Amino acid sequence: MIFSEKLRILHLARWYPNRYDSMFGLFVQRHVEAVALKNECYVVYAQPVPNLKTSIETDIEKMENIVCVRVYYRESQIRIPVLSNIIKGWKYINAIRKGLSVLKNQSLTFDFVHVHILTRLGLIALWLKLWFGVPYGITEHWSRYLPATNGFQGIFRKTASRLIVRRASFVSTVTQNLQVAMLGHKLLNENYFVLPNVVNPRMKYLPQIAKDNRFTFIHISTFDNQAKNIQGIIEAIAELSLQRTDFKCVFVGEGLDFDDMKLLAASQISVSDCYEFTGLLEHEVLANRMMQSHVLLLFSNYENFPVVINEGLSLGLPVLATNVGGISEVINSENGVLVSPRDVKELVKTMNMFIDGAFPFDGESIRQSFNNKYSAETIGNLLNNYYIQALEKR
Repeated sequence: MIFSEKLRILHLARWYPNRYDSMFGLFVQRHVEAVALKNECYVVYAQPVPNLKTSIETDIEKMENIVCVRVYYRESQIRIPVLSNIIKGWKYINAIRKGLSVLKNQSLTFDFVHVHILTRLGLIALWLKLWFGVPYGITEHWSRYLPATNGFQGIFRKTASRLIVRRASFVSTVTQNLQVAMLGHKLLNENYFVLPNVVNPRMKYLPQIAKDNRFTFIHISTFDNQAKNIQGIIEAIAELSLQRTDFKCVFVGEGLDFDDMKLLAASQISVSDCYEFTGLLEHEVLANRMMQSHVLLLFSNYENFPVVINEGLSLGLPVLATNVGGISEVINSENGVLVSPRDVKELVKTMNMFIDGAFPFDGESIRQSFNNKYSAETIGNLLNNYYIQALEKR
């Protein structure tokens, strides 16, 4: 079967940028945008909101080849064990159903359903396959399958997830490490593959951007300290600043622990000009700030594979990160250095070595190696091939 026309792809997204958090699930949006280069994409996303004035609100955003239906619904305030989970699940499914009804009212039909993150949305995709014969695939990002988090729990979740994964046309993960973890939970499928995160196409390399005069580390995250261990970076800077002051660490982003980490830095780091909190930076502004820096710094306790690493490499930036998740699948002696998680002393030692020039990485070589690997065109073509294979087997 030859597909000469655009496919209609329904994306069911567990995480997606929304009116309350423009960064939430941005990597999912990038995958959708990559698919939309060749196909028509329709996104349904549901977001619980405490004390929402109405019980449910629907927002429709239209852009080139993408229609996104965001459904905001009033979060349940019931805190009774078991019952609260049932109510939360019901309200979420009802919100997704509301989003689907918006598309149904436009008399839309779909060729393929792409589920971004299990498990509830997988149940909807399975129902669409059984009832309407529409095949589905899965992309998983969640670190709950990893031994470090041990978050894949519950008989119902495990049973349902195994059924959903088994009936999918494909399962993609952002790292081989996550794939192995899912297989370890008996989430079996014959068609697993690694799907890299997409680099923001607006983050373009500009050779005229000069590096800062002082050696600069840049940390970019959603400021979730439990996962990203920003506190550990602050402790390392505090220790390093007692030894030398010819460096700076720039913290970029916003999130749950932003204010706490800013206060912690002020209380622990005696040399105030050794660090800076910029808040959220995006697109060209973020790219310029990264290109002015010397090293991308991450000190995560656990990860799958943060998209910021892809972006850093595409800009020629070497990476200093912890050896967790799937980071070691990409970072090697040609483009970065890995340290042990939670080992602040090792981090301080390695930061010292970077400042002293012990790692003479070639930024241009790094950039050339990753320039096209994470582009929207490359990822979009990869996914489109899997959609077509699934439809041919239908």
